[in-house]
Formats: sequence, C-alpha cells, structure tokens
Amino acid sequence: LGPHIHHLRLHLLATALSRSIFSRPSSSYPSSKVATMALNRVESHDEEEPPLVVSNVYVSDHSKKVLDYMGEHVGDDSFVVSTFTDVEYNRASMCISGTPTAVVNSVVKVVAAALEKVDYSEHSGTHPAIGAVDHVNVHPLRPSKDLKIAVEVAESIAERLASDLKIPVYLYGAAHPQGKGLAKGRRELGYFTSHKSQTLKKKAELKVIPDAGPRTNDPKKGVAMVGACPW
Repeated sequence: LGPHIHHLRLHLLATALSRSIFSRPSSSYPSSKVATMALNRVESHDEEEPPLVVSNVYVSDHSKKVLDYMGEHVGDDSFVVSTFTDVEYNRASMCISGTPTAVVNSVVKVVAAALEKVDYSEHSGTHPAIGAVDHVNVHPLRPSKDLKIAVEVAESIAERLASDLKIPVYLYGAAHPQGKGLAKGRRELGYFTSHKSQTLKKKAELKVIPDAGPRTNDPKKGVAMVGACPW
C-alpha cells in the first residue's frame, strides 16, 4: 500500500499548496516521484499566484518530542509537508513549504525551538553532525526553476539564524557567491569525521570564517549550513 499512500498524499499536497491551504505535520517523507507530481500540479495554476518555496530543516536528534515541539512553532501561513526520523543516525528533518516570507519566519522559529531542546555538545549517533540544527536547504517550488527566489530565502534564513540565534552559518549551492557545493563545504568543516573528532563540540574560534554569524563556536549550538538548490 506504500506507493498508493504516497501517491494520494502528494496529490493532497499539491491541492493544498495551490489553494494556499496549510496544515500541520505529516509523518513520512514524500518520494521524489510524488514530489514531482505535486510540482507539476502546482505549476499548472495561474502564473500570477505568489511564489512558493520548500525548505528542509535537519536537526541532530530523532526524538518525536523534539519534532512535535518544532512543529508547534511553524507559522499558520506555512505547510509542513513531512517529517523524517532515523534512530540510528539520531537525526530528523522537517520539510516546510509556503510563500518566501512565511517559510523564512517559520524556519527561524523552528530552529529556535530545536535549540531549546537539543544540545549539540551531547549529541551521539552514527551520522555526522556539525550542529544542533546543522543543515537547512531551500528549493523553489513555484516557479520550480526560479533559483533566485530560493537564494533570497536562503540568504534571509542565514541572516536571521546568525543575528537572532547567534549561529555561525556557512552558505552553499546557489546561495554561495562562488556556488560552493554542500559536500565541499562540509569537508572544509570536518563534517565527515565530526562524529569521531568532536572538534565543533569545543568552544573555540572557527578555522573557517562563517559567511554570517559569530566567529566563535558555541558547543551547544554548533554551526549550520544553509543553501539553495533545485528540487
């Protein structure tokens, strides 16, 4: 029944997005095939309708309580597409969609909520992590190929995370001035050995200068990468 459920859920997602009807979190991550269906459905509507973006927020904790608390801070003008958790990785994600302004505000509130519950310095898991909330990506949804909108949203999120929450932020993808890829940015920060080295769990001046935010690492928060890329 799995494929049929996914098929139905994304048809509902497309309808909700196209009519600007927003609801609370669902429990599973949509497949790329179904996401594309939603995308096509959304783009079939009037081009004058407001742009939509989707953002994934990755948190270094798999607790349902943390995700539920994050969900409580999503704005009423945003739509939680899905959530995903991995116990072994001790990692979870929340996918949020809406208009650019709505998504920026919701993502910042969701990250702030996560920081209240997650202490990066105590994190353990088999998946690398460089912060309590170490990855936020933004994709254009309507129009689907307008990366400029996604870049503006990513930059706004990065600025707010840096100024409001004092998180060192590193940009990647289309949001980075030179288009630095996610893997390269992660490698520079020691992401792939972070679960062994524990480097960012110590308060110290960061060796790689952040694109926004403080130069000194807070072990409880760690750092975050924020980027924009196609769906």
